[in-house]
Formats: sequence, structure tokens, C-alpha cells
Amino acid sequence: MLDNDVLQKDMADMAGVNRRTVWRHMKKYGLECKARTPDNTGMKHRQATKDKIRKSQTGTNNSNYNGGRSTQDGYIIINVGNNVWKLEHRLVMEQHLGRELSTEEHVHHKDEITTNNNIDNLEVMTNSEHTTLHNNKQLAVDADRKYFGINQHKKGG
Repeated sequence: MLDNDVLQKDMADMAGVNRRTVWRHMKKYGLECKARTPDNTGMKHRQATKDKIRKSQTGTNNSNYNGGRSTQDGYIIINVGNNVWKLEHRLVMEQHLGRELSTEEHVHHKDEITTNNNIDNLEVMTNSEHTTLHNNKQLAVDADRKYFGINQHKKGG
């Protein structure tokens, strides 16, 4: 009679065979036995093996690597090294101007397509100029809706 708490590994050690042999015989005779360690975590990798696995799956070796480009809130961001990310449209403008942009400068997408970072589509303006530009566009849209009788908000419930 078998103790249900005996592990295949322990049985293999007692019999002087490998775990696969124990598993095969138990399956053949319809017996059940725990295949893993009591905490159900299985075998542990040594630290050297973990380091090799980690190294093999980072950077350009990672299946999700996309050349250091990603998106955030609809804007393309670029990894410029040391895990520092910058907005691509700001990088394009900085390269075009040959200097870094200040925090007071805003890069506007003329066509409002935030992934179109062609230099012809970008212009530098202050934050207040940019806010005014977009507020005026919104006022024009609201005026068009009012003129054409388009109700922006549904009433009732």
C-alpha cells in the first residue's frame, strides 16, 4: 500500500531508478502519486541558469523588441538609452533645430496625427500658443455644430 504523500522523486530514490520510470509504472497500474514537491513549485533553476535565461530574453533578443519604439497616449516614444524614453516628435524637432527644447516649448502636429513626426508636420510654439490654438479650433467646431443644429449632448434619460 502506498502513502499518498510520497513523491515520485522519493520513490525513485528508494528504488534506485529515475522519476520517469516510477511515473510510467504508476500510470501502467493506475496508481496516483504526487509528481512535484510539496509546495507544488517543481524544480528550481540555479542562479546562473536564471541569469542566462534573463540575458537571452532582453533587448534585441526579446520577441517583443520593436527597435526601442513604443507608444504612450497616442505618441511615439523612443528609448534613448539607460531606460530613458523621449517623445519622438520632440527628438525630431530638437535634431532639426540643433538644440534641446525647453519645457516651455511645445511641438504641435499640424495635421493633428500624433504619429506623423515628419518635420514638415511639426512646429514649435509655446504652451500658451498651443492651448490657444486648440481652444480656437474647439470654438469653431462648437460654432459649426450650433449653426447646423447638431446637438452635442443628448438630453433626457
